[in-house]
Amino acid sequence: MSVTITRTAWIDDDGTGTTGTVLNNAVKTSIYNEIDAALAKVAQLDGGNTFTGPQSVVGLVSVSGFGIHGFVTGGVGANEVRVGNSLAGVANSAAISVGNDTVANQIQLLACSSLYTPNVYLQPNASVVLASGTGGLSMATNTPAPIRFWTNFGERLRITPTGEVFVNTATNAGNAQLIVQSDQTHTGVVIQNNNPANALTMLAFMNSAAGVSGTITQTGAGTVAYNTASDGRLKTDDGPAADLAALRAVVVHDFTWKADGVHDRGIFAQEAHALYPRAVSPGTDETTETGELARPWMTDYSKFVPDLIVGWQQHDAAIAELRALLETVRG
Repeated sequence: MSVTITRTAWIDDDGTGTTGTVLNNAVKTSIYNEIDAALAKVAQLDGGNTFTGPQSVVGLVSVSGFGIHGFVTGGVGANEVRVGNSLAGVANSAAISVGNDTVANQIQLLACSSLYTPNVYLQPNASVVLASGTGGLSMATNTPAPIRFWTNFGERLRITPTGEVFVNTATNAGNAQLIVQSDQTHTGVVIQNNNPANALTMLAFMNSAAGVSGTITQTGAGTVAYNTASDGRLKTDDGPAADLAALRAVVVHDFTWKADGVHDRGIFAQEAHALYPRAVSPGTDETTETGELARPWMTDYSKFVPDLIVGWQQHDAAIAELRALLETVRG
């Protein structure tokens, strides 16, 4: 940047009618040179200047202790600060970098050229936020407000101030920590094993002491196991089961679901609770915004299996005894 200064002759009159101090040419030249050097460092940011090399700005210390500099625009429309690259090419991008005492460009906002050669997270005509520090990248709000991620089709991910995560929805209809809204054309959640030679625990359930209570495990190319902790070392043996009074008292109903009119067969959780409390999860009368039950009573039919095993063993023993008796009679 060049600065043009129109110099005027020095006046040795101090304005009081008396002759002031007369400056010789050497002193005048030195003062003019200092003025030139100072003005040369001042740039009018109106689009008429070109900068080359790094530009350093020393921050002013504010009351709170932070160095502050800023560009302020007013009105509506394109009032902004732009950093761009006018060249399109396989390696061209424009970037804003912020660094500290450890890494010169610890955080970068990059915009890649439309002809950029794809390279992992750098894609043509795309924008990237890149963190180079070992501390990683954090996104935060200092007010009780959510963090949202949008596409041109709408909001796709929301993290609430209290930690709930919503995918494809802005409401927590199920009062859940993680809720995924899907439709008939998509699977809600997919967990894929990339190593077909090994089994994989797809999902683990842990108690408050970090102990595993159950898992969903891939056991083969086309099989899955739904597991509940059953380790004998976790149990105190009270002897073989024999009483099947509860199993005999359970009532199985034919019924129709009110929601969609589908005919079905099963038990009513409220009836079975007194007989099989371990198989029933009690609900509440709480309803959702649409009037549906928020926490209906539920039944885990797998909890009936131990009694069914005992019942089959008793029946098998009785049949064996009857067969032996029948053979004796025939003989």
